[in-house]
Amino acid sequence: SMGAIGLMQLMPATAQSLGYSTSDMLIPNKNIDAGTKYINQLKSTSCNGKISNGICNAAQLDYLIASYNGGPKANKESTNCPGQTWWQCEKNSGYIETRNYVKKVQGNYNLLKEKGWEC
Repeated sequence: SMGAIGLMQLMPATAQSLGYSTSDMLIPNKNIDAGTKYINQLKSTSCNGKISNGICNAAQLDYLIASYNGGPKANKESTNCPGQTWWQCEKNSGYIETRNYVKKVQGNYNLLKEKGWEC
């Protein structure tokens, strides 16, 4: 995303909300610490600020990935596509990057699982 910093590609405002400065984000281990702290936070806030809603469950990897890329509001129910989140609804052009990101990360994760390299 435009303006994202470091290995974990965090936005400065996200880093600051986690207690890190923008300059901290240039230090790889601090950037990774901030990213993992953010992922842990998203485990309970991925679904538009909640652990789950009618169509999203933070325990499902695709919703967690989508919120990491597009923010927790990406998992709000879409008005254009009832029963889908904003990022899932192809009528919502603002989430093309998130749809592609989810596919890419899930694909890489599945490859690692096939090779037995998952954590």
